[in-house]
Amino acid sequence: MSTTNCLICSLPLGELEISVNRKWHFDCERCAICGGEVSDSVINECLTDEREVSHKPCHDKKMATARDARPVEVTQGLLDYLNEIRLMVEPQLQYSIEDNQSTAEKKFNNYIHEKSIDEIFITLRKLQAVTACCSILLNDKQKKEVSIRINVEEKRRRETDLRSKVTSAEDYRKSEQYKLERKREKLTPEGKAIAQLMKTFGWSEDVARTHLKSMKGSIQ
Repeated sequence: MSTTNCLICSLPLGELEISVNRKWHFDCERCAICGGEVSDSVINECLTDEREVSHKPCHDKKMATARDARPVEVTQGLLDYLNEIRLMVEPQLQYSIEDNQSTAEKKFNNYIHEKSIDEIFITLRKLQAVTACCSILLNDKQKKEVSIRINVEEKRRRETDLRSKVTSAEDYRKSEQYKLERKREKLTPEGKAIAQLMKTFGWSEDVARTHLKSMKGSIQ
């Protein structure tokens, strides 16, 4: 079913927009900050992230301005922007080194998107300075010790996760096998007798099973 209200401004779509299956007004395809046109992919990204429709650089600059404003207006957009920057450098010990590097690369690509050459160059020099500081704080022996310790911990974590997955798979297999056996049991004479006792006297399955067992014992 076609959308009848614009996903950006929530007002009704026009007949032309509905006829071509548009999800937003043609007039709404503009950056809320610079007023320039934005692509469908950018709009979809903004709607997914629940932020105003805008180019990523425009949004980042607006958030940077909000960050430096006094007093600071703490908005969700500002928190998201600061969190993107935080995740570029802050270590997450619950994840592997590779996952930390992947996260840093992804967040940095978002941050550096459409920056000018001057901005990229200055960012590079700043990161070089940060890297140099880290290298000074960690000597070669410490780097080796930390690398070995983290690798051992990651190996232990992977083995634990694997054992957990194997156990879960085994439990699932046993559960499915149990269900199948119970289904087959209900088709046997004993299963049918238990079902009849439950229906006739309103007993639970355990009570009906115990009663049937006692009846068999008295016959023998």
